[in-house]
Amino acid sequence: MTSAKHLTYAIGLSILLMLASACTSSTRVTYIPDGASFGASDLTLMLESVQIEDAHDIDPNDAQQARQDALADLRTYGDDAAALADALTTDFPADVNAVPVEVWSATYEGEPAWVVIEVWGDPSEDLRYRRMWIYSADDMSLVSAHSIR
Repeated sequence: MTSAKHLTYAIGLSILLMLASACTSSTRVTYIPDGASFGASDLTLMLESVQIEDAHDIDPNDAQQARQDALADLRTYGDDAAALADALTTDFPADVNAVPVEVWSATYEGEPAWVVIEVWGDPSEDLRYRRMWIYSADDMSLVSAHSIR
């Protein structure tokens, strides 16, 4: 290739990459490394207090990609958070219409735990509901789940 063709190719590739990144939803997880200590009686109030308005902007058709983006973001918070992201990737189907929005390292019923709060919707519906998954920090087993519509 001539240098003019290389330049044209490079410019074209750059434009394609910019367009692709502009079309991809980037979802960040609010990570709270030193979360509170709480019990089963706190779940509903905790879920109701989470701000999910930003998630209303996620197109249901983009929820799978937003979920993957959120899990990739969670992996950037260290080895423990990455292990949780791996567990979430393994335990839940990739095509679910749900996106994690908050992750807490906390104590649940006196035991170290991970709290994952996600927004979700029925297939092809807006992400307008909330649910919480609580995992044991010791072995990543599911301890509790709670959902509100």
